[in-house]
Amino acid sequence: MSGFNSRVQKVPTLDDLCSVLNSFVQLDSCLPLEHEVDLTDLPTFSINGPTKSCEAFSWDVTRVLVDNSGVLEGDNWELVERCSVCGEPFCCDHQD
Repeated sequence: MSGFNSRVQKVPTLDDLCSVLNSFVQLDSCLPLEHEVDLTDLPTFSINGPTKSCEAFSWDVTRVLVDNSGVLEGDNWELVERCSVCGEPFCCDHQD
């Protein structure tokens, strides 16, 4: 992995992780982010990750980091609130 991966692994918060991932610009080699960073091994910021969501790449107590690159507007990486009852970000039957 690259120096960019090292930068990703050293971030202190989920907000910082989201910002660093959104700052990625493909290098001269035109390699996508997945070739620079192991997206299956991003740092997490809570021991309790979501159990029902494979879309969450990282998390803290109240939010998860999701890849939003399939959407044409906004940043590629986005923070989504978790349910205050069950902690899941998606497919939750609870009403806040």
